[in-house]
Amino acid sequence: MKRSLVIVAAVILGVGIFAAGAVTLLWLSSDSNVTVWVSNDSGAPIHNVVVIVSGVTSIGPQEMAPAAIQDTTATLRARLPIRVAFDADGRHYDVPAQLRFIPLGCPVVSISIGPKMQVSIKTKVVSC
Repeated sequence: MKRSLVIVAAVILGVGIFAAGAVTLLWLSSDSNVTVWVSNDSGAPIHNVVVIVSGVTSIGPQEMAPAAIQDTTATLRARLPIRVAFDADGRHYDVPAQLRFIPLGCPVVSISIGPKMQVSIKTKVVSC
């Protein structure tokens, strides 16, 4: 009984050390930037595209054609405020969001402007 407890404890300790090492390697190989992609999937041109990420303004093209993609980078923080503003069909749209990240991998934020000017924001972490 005592021997089996020692073996179980050793296995748990080994798995914990392995997991801590893997997380440390991921953290050391992480990028300190986040990539932001904006795509116009609305089928209509949009104008005056502005993406504000963490207080840094990235002014996009004056006109973004349907199916166009714009990308920018910003410094990664645990909390990342982001704001997308644009004009389309004579109306102004301004969408704020607050994203949260853990400092592992290389995060990518995909912002899609869909039909009826619906804005969807998705995040994923890719390997560097």
